[in-house]
Amino acid sequence: MRFSRPLFALFLAAAPAAWSAAPLAGQAPLVRDAENGEVRLHVELRPTAPRLSDPVELRVEIEAPERLELAPLEFGERLGDFEIRAVREEPSTLQDGRLIVRRTLTLEPRHAGTLELPPLAIGWREQDGKVGFVETAALLVEIASEAPPGADFDALHGAAEPLDPAPAAPPWRPIGAGAVALALLVLAIRALRRRGPALAAAPPPPPTATPRQRARAGLDALQQARPAPGGDLVPFIARLTGVVRIFVEEGCGVRAPEQTTEEFLQAIAVHPDFDGKQRQLLSGLLEIGDLVKFAAAAPGVEALDASLANARRFVDGFGGPESAADRPSYPLELAA
Repeated sequence: MRFSRPLFALFLAAAPAAWSAAPLAGQAPLVRDAENGEVRLHVELRPTAPRLSDPVELRVEIEAPERLELAPLEFGERLGDFEIRAVREEPSTLQDGRLIVRRTLTLEPRHAGTLELPPLAIGWREQDGKVGFVETAALLVEIASEAPPGADFDALHGAAEPLDPAPAAPPWRPIGAGAVALALLVLAIRALRRRGPALAAAPPPPPTATPRQRARAGLDALQQARPAPGGDLVPFIARLTGVVRIFVEEGCGVRAPEQTTEEFLQAIAVHPDFDGKQRQLLSGLLEIGDLVKFAAAAPGVEALDASLANARRFVDGFGGPESAADRPSYPLELAA
């Protein structure tokens, strides 16, 4: 099971505001449906061909058995090529033992052209602890420019004539201003002499540790801090994925800590420093982290040991003999 795509209700941070859920009259929506077992996900987008200035309405409906625990429905500030401007929550309903949850989002396209609304998904957990998700296909939306068809841009007026220059200042004004500036400079020099020479800031010591050495030390510390069975796994997994992400940025320049899982994996998919095995190790680590943090998964002791071992394999096998991972550098939080 892959969770590398952004999951609706799982991998988006909350966004405030509300908006009327009344449908846009007279316009058939773009529709995507997906099912997995007893869970159904229905998505509608209106209008199908908006202009750049038009708001876009995205309706999401989730239908699932009442016994399932759905992941919290939370959103961030962006969804693919669209900004999220408002979210309206409708009351959940029960029909024949099935829970129906609805949300309506107001989106704003970021630019004209063919924009993608990425796949949307919802995760859940069974009563026995098993987790699952259902995911829709992506939507492509054509955003029209504000310029009317056939607009003649050559008919636009040119620049206006320049304004008359302001009258010249009297010749004594620059002289007076220069005299005042010189007097202030003299006073400042005298004040500095009375206070004595200023102490120059000491330059920072040269770095001694390499990114690989720091990552190995972080994994050693995590080995000693592994939670006991039944303990809180979220801080441990967050530290584990954090060590790996910071190592990647220090070792090859990919800005991993600021990116989502999907953005991160897309960045390394074409990066020359990553081979297929390293991409597989990294993808598995990030997916386990997302499952623990966002789907409340609870891997056992063996899974935690395997995640630590895979992290070590990734750190030890990354980069060639001239890799930046083996050159001394300042830690990421101290770098300029």
